[in-house]
Amino acid sequence: YYNGQYERCIRLAEEALPLARKQQLYNTVRSVLTSLGNWCITVGQYERAATHIVEMREMAQGHSDEDLAALAHMLDGKMHCMRGEQAAALASFAAAERLVSVFKSFTWKPELLAMKAWSLVDQRRFEEARPLLMKAAPLARTGLEVTEISLGTEYLIYEAPENAIAVLREAAARGVNYFDVFWPQ
Repeated sequence: YYNGQYERCIRLAEEALPLARKQQLYNTVRSVLTSLGNWCITVGQYERAATHIVEMREMAQGHSDEDLAALAHMLDGKMHCMRGEQAAALASFAAAERLVSVFKSFTWKPELLAMKAWSLVDQRRFEEARPLLMKAAPLARTGLEVTEISLGTEYLIYEAPENAIAVLREAAARGVNYFDVFWPQ
């Protein structure tokens, strides 16, 4: 994301979107809308994000794309969560979970669980959040179980090594055993 230059990413993606639409590149439009919704939420441009989320829902409905519909609900929940609207966030997360339970394949499931847990924690509903955070799943045919919530590490590349190590140790101490390791190019 251009090292946190979200405004630049938003501008470039919004310039690319009409070209992808014109060429009828469904997967590209889908990906760009998802990124735009996420980036707009990140920088606090909630109305702009809501516009992209609505378009994602319409596109999902027009193409019977339950995965995209679940993703739109998840981003809607994230937006409500960031605005402090936890009840609305949980309703959106529940809608995403209903869709995910039907088709069983949702790449963003760990993020959905993490955001739902975050919303519950904000409401001081710790006992409901704990199982979401510590849910484990089998890792292929290895016999190992890994937490569905992983620690993404790309933001740690800008931290002092002692801070990065402290974050990793704290996550491990709290039961996280799956780390998404980021190696800058």
